[in-house]
Amino acid sequence: MKIIDVPQTGKLGLTVTYPSRNGLIRRSWVVPANPRTADQRTARSRLSSAAAAYDSLTEAQQDTWIAAAAQRSRASRRLARAAPSRASS
Repeated sequence: MKIIDVPQTGKLGLTVTYPSRNGLIRRSWVVPANPRTADQRTARSRLSSAAAAYDSLTEAQQDTWIAAAAQRSRASRRLARAAPSRASS
């Protein structure tokens, strides 16, 4: 429901308020689902292992990873500009 009130965002009691293109929206807070499927557990385990491996790197090794990721990010942006847009398909 759209509300006219003092600008606010976040959770208060059992309601959540957030800005939208139509103004402030307030809705009931819902506990997020956590299905704990096998795929989800596998993904979380892999992410945890990768984070632990990264944390075990020296500062110089972490700097090398950061530099490599920055280069890959730039390459991805170039590829995204060169690729046809999905809207035209």
